[in-house]
Amino acid sequence: MVTKVMKMKKRKPKFDHVQERIKKAVFNGKDISKINVDEYFSYQYLYFREMELESLDIYSTFPNLRVIDVSFNELRSLRFLKHMPSIKYVTATRNRIGRLEPYMFQEGIEALSLGRNMITNFEGAETISSLKMLTLSNNQIEHFGGYATFTGLESIDLRGNPVADVQDFRLIAIGLNAHAKGLKLINGTKVTREERENAGPYGGKFALCVKEGFLPDYTSDVDIKDQAATYLMKKQKTNTYLSSVLELISIELLGNTTEGSLLNLLPVFKVRDTSAKLCAPAFAMHTFKVESNEEHVQVIIKQLDMALEMEPLDDMGSNEYELTLLLPIGEYEYKFSCYQGDDYELLRLETPVLCDQYDYFLNITWLATNDEGDFDIIDEDQSLAYRCSLPDVGCWIKGQLSLLDEQDEPYFHVFDISEQIQHAKPGLVGLTIVGEPQEGVTLEANGEYFGGIEGESIIKWTGPNNKIITGPRYPLELADVGAVISVEYTPVRSDGLNGEVVVQKTRPIEAAPPSVNDISIEGELVEGEVLSLNYEYYGGEEGDSIIQWHRYSNKEGQYLPIEGATKQEYKATLEDVHKTLAVVFIPVSASGIQGDEEMIECKTIKPGFPTLQALAITGLKLEQDTVVFVEASYFGGYEGKSEIQWYRVDPEDDSEELIDNTQQLYKCRFDDLDHKLKVVYTPVRSDGEHGESQHFITETVVSAGDPTCKGVTVDGALVEDSVLSIEAQYSGGIEGDSEIQWFRLDDDENRTELKSLEDGYSYEVQTEDVGHKILINYIPVRRDGAKGESFEYTTETIAAAAPIISNVIISGEVAEYEKLRAAGDYHGGVEKERRYQWYRISPSGERSAIEHANRDAYIIDLDDIGYAITVAVQPVRDDDVTGDWVFADATKMVEANPPSVSATIQGEPAENATLSLKISGDDLDMEKNKDDLVL
Repeated sequence: MVTKVMKMKKRKPKFDHVQERIKKAVFNGKDISKINVDEYFSYQYLYFREMELESLDIYSTFPNLRVIDVSFNELRSLRFLKHMPSIKYVTATRNRIGRLEPYMFQEGIEALSLGRNMITNFEGAETISSLKMLTLSNNQIEHFGGYATFTGLESIDLRGNPVADVQDFRLIAIGLNAHAKGLKLINGTKVTREERENAGPYGGKFALCVKEGFLPDYTSDVDIKDQAATYLMKKQKTNTYLSSVLELISIELLGNTTEGSLLNLLPVFKVRDTSAKLCAPAFAMHTFKVESNEEHVQVIIKQLDMALEMEPLDDMGSNEYELTLLLPIGEYEYKFSCYQGDDYELLRLETPVLCDQYDYFLNITWLATNDEGDFDIIDEDQSLAYRCSLPDVGCWIKGQLSLLDEQDEPYFHVFDISEQIQHAKPGLVGLTIVGEPQEGVTLEANGEYFGGIEGESIIKWTGPNNKIITGPRYPLELADVGAVISVEYTPVRSDGLNGEVVVQKTRPIEAAPPSVNDISIEGELVEGEVLSLNYEYYGGEEGDSIIQWHRYSNKEGQYLPIEGATKQEYKATLEDVHKTLAVVFIPVSASGIQGDEEMIECKTIKPGFPTLQALAITGLKLEQDTVVFVEASYFGGYEGKSEIQWYRVDPEDDSEELIDNTQQLYKCRFDDLDHKLKVVYTPVRSDGEHGESQHFITETVVSAGDPTCKGVTVDGALVEDSVLSIEAQYSGGIEGDSEIQWFRLDDDENRTELKSLEDGYSYEVQTEDVGHKILINYIPVRRDGAKGESFEYTTETIAAAAPIISNVIISGEVAEYEKLRAAGDYHGGVEKERRYQWYRISPSGERSAIEHANRDAYIIDLDDIGYAITVAVQPVRDDDVTGDWVFADATKMVEANPPSVSATIQGEPAENATLSLKISGDDLDMEKNKDDLVL
């Protein structure tokens, strides 16, 4: 195996203090009164050694603290640990701690060192899995009472304690820690394999008693296991003393403690209240009665191997004795001590103690130890028998009875614990050969193993001609037809121990109808690859078996046959990509008998690697402004956005210049003249997979072609007085002096040539052009003088400019009765008329329109005296479009003329005739001047 090593670049810390990750504070020997411990809540290490501390007052949480050392002080408690949720290592050697406390055993602590204190027992210890090292050396511990379970324990040190001087101390310690699989050191000395093997009797029931404070009396002749059993029985009898219904006499777990064996729980209860509503389905109640003049009478029950004291009916010297017992249902032999002889009477207990409305229920529970040393329930079928199974191996089994009230609350629990369950001798029951004895079938040996964990059991098959196959299966072949196949099964346990050999045989093997085994589709599931149908035919000689390849149709939702795909080999095509294939196979024998149809599917066909099988640049001509395109023959699934890049290549030095075009089509440009074209094509599959790039270069260079105009663009507004400019789209080499002509078109499309501006490309629109279209005739001319076909472009109709009037003036003498006239310059198409309005302007500047004064001329009258005169003119185009009103500069103020008079004598100058004088004049007041008349 090749290990890939990644080189990591070292990063320089942004700030120097980032490197100081661990915070440690050492106050050894200092005055605690001068230290605010809570200020160090973020530290990982704290040391308070030799500070004469009687207490360590902490009010904050220390979330990061891992190590604390308070050795050589006067502490009586480590209550401060409850403020340290992440603490792992606690050292409190040489203090005045007198008892263990629960917060010393909070989950997460790995090492607890409390040597040289005043601890007398293990009361207060809590079960935790994290504790690896427990040091309680040089205390005053006399026994293991209160000892908890520490499944992660690796080292325990009790040196210098009285309990360490007990005989078999190390074996007892190993038994107590049977579930600490990693225990390595006891009192600093390594635990040996031999010690572990010899510590078996010190676990289970014995360890439970030791945790209750029991230690064996090695001076007694009684076996230490029996001492523990007696101790446990005494404790459990005490538990039932307060019960008014039942009192425990004895409880014992009997049977072989091996896998597959039956354990029987044999409890005996004295019934204190026979009238109590008790339900005990596995038990029967019986009252033993006898008359005797002896002071003490016992009932002896052979199956229990015990003699039980009977009670007199009253305290008045009655000779009647009785004892009511609750016993497991079954048969018992008994006799009374007051009778001579060895004859026992038979007692059959068949009627269970049942009660529909009960006040008490005697519940049976079977439990087994788990990895943490606790007991888990494994059976609640209310049976006093339990059969050990493979999961029980290595466990201790507890049979427990609980007296429950109607709310299922317990009055007491009594129990007994087995020895550690061991493996049974390996064996096999129910060996069968699974499978029809027929050609093409694979036989399989099947049986139920028992006896620990099965190892590499030996299975040997024997066929015709001493054919030997080892293993659980035997594939039947044509050569096996007519033979009897036998199998030998030798059960072997994981430790190598062999059991007895078990043999089984088949009936004679029959020939099979045409069939197929080991059918498979071989080959790489990739587009373009050849797939092959492989199979193993059974059923005599093969004939023309039927093969049909299928492709899954998403539209139809089923497999459809592929036309013509009827051979063993099939080449995957583009149509198969992202689809699954299947083969339908019908085995046919040489005699024409068909077997059952078999169908095998393969996984989705993957697209081939994106590849170009051909690449070319094609087009009608390789000339400027002609379009060429890339022709590529793609392979590899469905083509995605393949990458295309064009280049122009100088044929003299093969230098390349990138062209800003990545499309399949390319229009030859002016810059491409006399250059070859190159295209680089990178095939890309629809899922983004890139293939290897290929390129193609044209053999010839791009030529100019005939001078051509592809179009003309006219800039400028199509309005009178604007300047029009043209831009021609020339192609065909380098442009020379192309010819441009401007024409005005009348309604009959007749042309009037116009004079362009000096550059020939521009023309200023005249008034005469209004209402007409402008035609531009462009003849492309190459620099070498070659002319192309002319190109004509016609504009839309020229619009007139907006009508405006300018240079408005008033002419005429500004005097009473004189005529004023308005004039101005018009622009903006053909003028239709002008509109006028004359105004008086007061000395204050207020302007007022003169009624009916709307012609181009105006005669000053008497009302105008003292006012200035102005006029407003509005132009009107022949299409009735009006322009803005424009005012002329105001005249001077109109003044009155000097008075003038003329007289005429009327009448015949003859005698007696009457003459009259007619007087007239401008601004003449006759009343004021009548006195001045002289005749």
